[in-house]
Amino acid sequence: MTVEIPTLEVTNGNQAAADWLERWCKFCHAIDDIIDEGRGPEAFLEVLVDAAELYSHPFWLTNWFHLRPVIVTVTNAYADSVAWENSGEVPERAMADVLRFAGVEMYCIVAAICGGYAHMRKLSPRMRAQTWSANHDPQGNPC
Repeated sequence: MTVEIPTLEVTNGNQAAADWLERWCKFCHAIDDIIDEGRGPEAFLEVLVDAAELYSHPFWLTNWFHLRPVIVTVTNAYADSVAWENSGEVPERAMADVLRFAGVEMYCIVAAICGGYAHMRKLSPRMRAQTWSANHDPQGNPC
């Protein structure tokens, strides 16, 4: 998940939301590194500590009811992506490439919480385009 838009723009200036979103992004990248690179026990334990901080953060405590379902669906999409990324079936590999960016949905819900639907809609296409281009070569191949 790569979003190039400044976090404070996504959060409409809400510093607590920006801090939480940056922690969320770090958390997701750490999990991805453990899965993709087979990082050892220390990396796994660090992720557990990150989780404790993430799920006790003031922004989480205020907005958990809206954030939790997004975490569940993003995790589900990521699990499908991991399962299909090396599939022998072309459609599954193509879908895996798209699903690996499901974490952008967290940015979308935080933008909506902090600035409403119009704010989310204003940023959503930019976030998706930037995330795609940061993770694909000029021919559209995953990198």
